[in-house]
Amino acid sequence: MAYISRYPILDIYHVGVTSSRPPAYDIDGPLYYHGYYAFDNSRSLSDHSIGNAWISDYREFKKQRIWADLESQYVISRIYYENYHDTNPPSTFNPALFAGDMNNGAYEGSIWASNYQPGAYGNYEGLVNLWEGSFDIHSEFNQSDPKYVYLSNSDPFRYYIIDIDNNYYGNSGIGFRRIELQELV
Repeated sequence: MAYISRYPILDIYHVGVTSSRPPAYDIDGPLYYHGYYAFDNSRSLSDHSIGNAWISDYREFKKQRIWADLESQYVISRIYYENYHDTNPPSTFNPALFAGDMNNGAYEGSIWASNYQPGAYGNYEGLVNLWEGSFDIHSEFNQSDPKYVYLSNSDPFRYYIIDIDNNYYGNSGIGFRRIELQELV
């Protein structure tokens, strides 16, 4: 048995970002940190994050939601992710720049699914909870650091939603370098 990654179309209509305090960063923020960058497997997993990751506004370090519309229904049973990290410049790599790492060494959050477009963070109407827990912190090295979340899911869904409650450092944004929604085949 193997996993195959399912990707949304990489635009703001198929990958959305919302927060507890709209507007979300993907709408009013710079073009080099769109939500769909986290789902783009052609982007770098090391060195500078500009153009290679999604990160919320640095003032938005709690209650963020990123969702993907797969346009068809899939039974996603694993999520591969790489937490946000950056090197600026690479010679001064600093793990404290990992905005994508949460309390107790991990993001605290949950994963949901739906066959209808999700609303803002905190609106769970019509959503099915697939997982709750902590996303692991990225390693201290400037390299790929794959992490996985296994979902107890046997139903196909079109939308997959990741809610992040807070972050590890508490005073910077939330983000991912990579998110892949994976189906067991």
